[in-house]
Amino acid sequence: LLIAGAEAVAARDLDLASVILVRLRELVSCSGTTMQRVAAYFSEGLQSRIESCGGNGRGHGHYRGVRPDDTLAAFRILHEASPYIKFGHFSANQAILEAVERERRVHIVDFEIMEGIQWPPFMQALASRKGGPPHLRISALYRPRGPRRPTGLATVHETGKRLAEFAASVRVPFAFRAIPVSADTDTDTEEEEGREEEEEEEEEEGFEGVARRLGKKEGEEEEALVVNCMVHLPHMPHRTAASVSAFVRAMRTLDPTILAFVEEELGSSTSSGPAASSSSSSSSFFFEALHHYSAICDSLEDCISSPAMEALGPGPGPGPGAARMLVERVFVAPRIHRTVSLWSRSSFPDRQTPPGNLGPGLHSWHSLVRSAGFKPVPLSFHNLSQAKLLLGLYKDGFKLDERNDRLLLGWRSKPLFAASIWN
Repeated sequence: LLIAGAEAVAARDLDLASVILVRLRELVSCSGTTMQRVAAYFSEGLQSRIESCGGNGRGHGHYRGVRPDDTLAAFRILHEASPYIKFGHFSANQAILEAVERERRVHIVDFEIMEGIQWPPFMQALASRKGGPPHLRISALYRPRGPRRPTGLATVHETGKRLAEFAASVRVPFAFRAIPVSADTDTDTEEEEGREEEEEEEEEEGFEGVARRLGKKEGEEEEALVVNCMVHLPHMPHRTAASVSAFVRAMRTLDPTILAFVEEELGSSTSSGPAASSSSSSSSFFFEALHHYSAICDSLEDCISSPAMEALGPGPGPGPGAARMLVERVFVAPRIHRTVSLWSRSSFPDRQTPPGNLGPGLHSWHSLVRSAGFKPVPLSFHNLSQAKLLLGLYKDGFKLDERNDRLLLGWRSKPLFAASIWN
């Protein structure tokens, strides 16, 4: 029924799709089995798209009002119970540490800093370096805040303040700068609604303008430039292929020492480029997305089941599974809705679809990096060993695989996230 409903939405047979979804809602549940929950989230996404196409308003309303306390609690649970976030951060940090081992000044450009939790362990490693730590500078890119852009100026400044305090505590010389980026390539018409103005912001620029601003100026000391790009870890906001491509192309002009790239492994088995808009490729992406999020939800059910994980929630829950349901409601369900929305529009585009805003599955993320002129670098033995040690702390279902200079993290037989290093 779910596949039939998706096909009806893609074909713009909204009457048939509505009938199918009414029947489907009787069979699924956000508190049921893994397949019932995933089907429920996809059904909600399809219903949202029907309402959007029918001119009855925009979807995702149920997930726009997530409380900050719920977001924080969900993040804590996800971070502690699963290796997804740590895998991305640790793999990138180890590669960066190895690349700047002898540098006295290090400048990191962070595509998606969010709360900045990636960097305290990195600073600790720098502080223990023989000969003393280098001077560390972080340039954090952020987008003007809106309904699905939580990382506004105030949030980034708070992140910078916390990082500066931590750097001082471990005696790492540190500087931080927040740089606004124009969101033109990062949004669609849904996201443009409700944009809020920020006080005392610098003028927004596209990524090319940011690259010019970050380029070495006459008289400045030499520093190792590092680019850090995390794309679609479970707690992160959606970024379009156009945005990621524009970012890595702009950073390539700066000739960085290293690019650490961590991506969601969704879409790599489907076609890319113009052929990706064919119906067969579109259907294969929907199936892949269904399997991808089913694997994530299955892993969360296995991982977030202990009393210790339930205790990380925002308060007494309605019973077993409350912590997992919170993580799925805050992070997974909205991501599925977004994926369904972009899938349906890239399959059968309409006037509301901006050029270049095809769904993430219709591009191979690492192919965007390669097309920008970067070349892959093999991960070190130490990095691989560290990843294996990390997975040893979690459930047996998590698997590692090294393929084409990319380190893949998966649940059972399904690859979910990948880390790679480029220069």
